[in-house]
Amino acid sequence: MVFNIGICDDEIIHREILSNYIDRVFATKSYKVVEFDSGEDILENYPKKLDILLLDVQMEGINGIEIAKRIRSFDTNVIIIFITAIIDFMQQGYEVRAFRYLLKPINYNDFSKHLLQCEEDINKVEKYLDNKIFYRCHRSYLINLNKVRCISKNSVLIKDNEILVSRYKLKDLKIKVTNMLGDLLC
Repeated sequence: MVFNIGICDDEIIHREILSNYIDRVFATKSYKVVEFDSGEDILENYPKKLDILLLDVQMEGINGIEIAKRIRSFDTNVIIIFITAIIDFMQQGYEVRAFRYLLKPINYNDFSKHLLQCEEDINKVEKYLDNKIFYRCHRSYLINLNKVRCISKNSVLIKDNEILVSRYKLKDLKIKVTNMLGDLLC
């Protein structure tokens, strides 16, 4: 699984520190980091998939709490970790279901512990769903088999979204969908 991690901080030095920490924590894992330099930047360029968001609270323009509220209106799954030098906003952070609230300067050991907990939680959810009607069709996608409308050469159609299927997973996906259909008919 590829972890998609976003960093939103208006100070480049803090983005660099966090990026460096992520490199150290996930040195042997697959991950992708996307950086944003403002609240406006992340709202305008929000990625299709984000697993973890490291979000500064106090930034120029829109503050991190307001950004988190707006993000929650369209992405309820991303794990938000607030990063800030001010403890005053901690209570508001939990209103948007923040996973953690880390104070600057950030200690690597604390950061590592919390990031690994995020990874563990994501993996637990995936394992739970794996035994149900969900299937990992690509390293970046976990799909609900009941929602598949069409299977093509290298993708599936769910609602109006085309989702890539790894060529190594296509045969197994077809078998799972066929078995589900057989179970429905028998």
